[in-house]
Amino acid sequence: MLDLDRLDTAQTAALLAVAHAYKERFAALEKAARDELAGRGGQGGTAVIDGRTVGRWSPIGGTADRTVITDPVRFGAWLDAHGFETVSAPLPPANAAARLDQIIEDAGGELPDGVTVRAGHAPTVRVKTNPDAMDALLGDTDTREVERLLPGLPQPTGEEPPDPFQAMGL
Repeated sequence: MLDLDRLDTAQTAALLAVAHAYKERFAALEKAARDELAGRGGQGGTAVIDGRTVGRWSPIGGTADRTVITDPVRFGAWLDAHGFETVSAPLPPANAAARLDQIIEDAGGELPDGVTVRAGHAPTVRVKTNPDAMDALLGDTDTREVERLLPGLPQPTGEEPPDPFQAMGL
C-alpha cells in the first residue's frame, strides 16, 4: 500500500480527492454492470480476467413493497378508533402480514397509523470476489494510476506490474 508518511499535506489531500473520484466512478461502473447482468437474467457464473477466475456472480430476485408495523402503540390506537378487534398475542409473521393487508383493504386502502410501506428492490446480482486472484491481479498496490497523478512523488523502481484496469480498457 502507498506509504502516506512520505506525502506532504497537499499531496495527501490530492490523493484523497483522486481516490474519492475513483471510488465514485467505480461505484457507477459497478452499478451499471450489476444492473446489466440483472437485466440479462440467467443463473450466474464466473468473472474471468486473463484466464483467471476472479469472482462469481449470482442473481438475486427483486422484492415487492410491503407494509410493516413500525409503531405498535399507534397502530393499536388506530385499530381501536376504527372499530377493529385487537389481538393481544402476537401473530406469526406470515399471518400478521396477511392480516395487515386485510385490515388495510377493509379500511378502504387507508394506511393505518403506525404502519409504514417499505419499498422493495429490483432484481440485482451478488458478486463474490476471489481475494487471492484479485491480489495476484492487482499486486500489492492498486494505487499506481493515482500515484501517477500526484506530482513530486518518487517513481517506483524496478519492474512495475501491468495495470489491470488499462488492460480492461478502463
